[in-house]
Amino acid sequence: MTYLEPPRPDPKGNPMLEHVKDQYVTGKMDRRQFVRFASLLGMSATAAGTFLAACGGEDEAPEGGGAKKTDTGKADLANAKRGGTYRIGSEIIEVDHPHRLSWVASSNVLRQANEYLTITDAENVTHPYLLEKWEVNDTANEWTLFLRQGIKWTDGKDLTIDDVMWNFQSWFDPKVGSSTLGLLQPFFGKNDIEKVDESTLKLHLKKPTIQIPEFLYHYPAQILQQGYEPPDLKKGESLAAKTVGTGPFIIEEFKIGGGARAVKNPDYWQKGPDGKPLPFLDEIVWTDLGSERAPYVSAIQAGQIDSIYNLGPEQYATLKDDPNLEMKVAKSIETALFRMRVDMEPFTDKEVRNAFKLIQPREEMANTAYFGLVDLGHDAHFGPADPDYVKKDIPQQDIEKAKEMLAGSAAWQKWGNKPIKITYKNDTRHEPVEAEVFQRAAKQAGINIELDQRPATEYWPKWNHYHFGVTSWAHRPLNAMVQLLAYTKEALPPDEKSGNWNETRWVNDEFLQLLSDVNATPDLDERLKLISQMEDIQAEDGGIGVPMFFASLDLDTTRIKNRIAHPTDYQQLNETWIDEA
Repeated sequence: MTYLEPPRPDPKGNPMLEHVKDQYVTGKMDRRQFVRFASLLGMSATAAGTFLAACGGEDEAPEGGGAKKTDTGKADLANAKRGGTYRIGSEIIEVDHPHRLSWVASSNVLRQANEYLTITDAENVTHPYLLEKWEVNDTANEWTLFLRQGIKWTDGKDLTIDDVMWNFQSWFDPKVGSSTLGLLQPFFGKNDIEKVDESTLKLHLKKPTIQIPEFLYHYPAQILQQGYEPPDLKKGESLAAKTVGTGPFIIEEFKIGGGARAVKNPDYWQKGPDGKPLPFLDEIVWTDLGSERAPYVSAIQAGQIDSIYNLGPEQYATLKDDPNLEMKVAKSIETALFRMRVDMEPFTDKEVRNAFKLIQPREEMANTAYFGLVDLGHDAHFGPADPDYVKKDIPQQDIEKAKEMLAGSAAWQKWGNKPIKITYKNDTRHEPVEAEVFQRAAKQAGINIELDQRPATEYWPKWNHYHFGVTSWAHRPLNAMVQLLAYTKEALPPDEKSGNWNETRWVNDEFLQLLSDVNATPDLDERLKLISQMEDIQAEDGGIGVPMFFASLDLDTTRIKNRIAHPTDYQQLNETWIDEA
């Protein structure tokens, strides 16, 4: 992936950026952490490389300014070939409005047409995309966004700053129900967005944060043409026909439970090394073979598809030695956590929540559900793949202690040990296995757990409303970003809608104050102190059990080149090509 950066002065003199530089020079930040924070504060990749070289680091920053690439599938663009069809096996899940996306699978289809203001690469470094650049003031409470010029929608109209303004208003509209609201609303509202001129917006924040560029790559934050009206799926209106984007592809087909197809945009704004418009591919075809993984394995072994979205550990074990496939593994903070509604009995009592956490046999779950390709968790939604993580002891299963806590809980006694359904979906291996292992362990503590397995198409529309269940969460570039999405007042969901992601309904004022402080703190030592406290509060009081964090598993047939594996499973395909040799 190439990140276009115009010539521009870098934000010299910004005290937060100068502090980040000092932290690198004094050894308090490593190279990856420096590039990440410097990018957020407006430093270009070129300037970051020059600074690192002057400090005795590498001669230049890697492409995009990120840390050194691991084996994620990067290939030399000079060898790129044009043409061909990339075939992906993936469920196509119902969605009517890109700003209401609650799952990555459908976002990967739509992101080929709908682009983002920023882009976060596989190394968790964020770059301008539809934006040309951004600037932040000395106190991180005023952000200026500069729109890249010369970009057109596929209907021939120019992308304008008014389009961007309309998207911010859509994200803030409760009737739309976008989870992007949960990220942005703690910091500013729809009336805090100023149109400066025909290419510039200014965000006036009520509370400072250094993370605005990362928020703008949240997968429902796709930039739509102003006035977008979602299709009426009940009347059979086509999502494809409603999708007018700026991206490298044009969506021609989108059939829920069937498949999707996108063809190249001949007038795309980015150019390849040959001077011609990207993409290299002629088309992308997604085939939905259902929620079970076995048909996808058979299809890729038969040469019918090139990739499997949401590859699980079982499929990885089956396919990892196949010479016709390229496998990619990366650390991530993807997880499937046990979620308890703290506003519903018996989980209103912290003692009940903590008893349920003590029941988890983490190592058994890790080995059974994910073949050990995990980092164990300690019941806070903070994972070790993030540089802001603070390592803590992993709690051991303690059935006797759990029984004692339940016996002393008035809420549990009132509950009377009625059955509790654990709701989960059936399109992964790990979620059913986690649920079944938990059910067996809970029985030892005298807890009656009923399995409630549902098809993904039925599960997702109500995913954040279940009493107790297993929920998969994708990787995010910062642990603090997950907290904004899932554990704030602003993220509380409206009744019976999928928007807003606080599925536990847990809100803790001390936790939120620490989160506010973290979001405004570029000093890594200070951030870690604050995050350590946040981890403890969430583990002791929150409504989640977090047994593990999964490795990100990915694969392609060897004919697919330059398809970069992303820890969030985002598929960015404008520089992917096919080599049949």
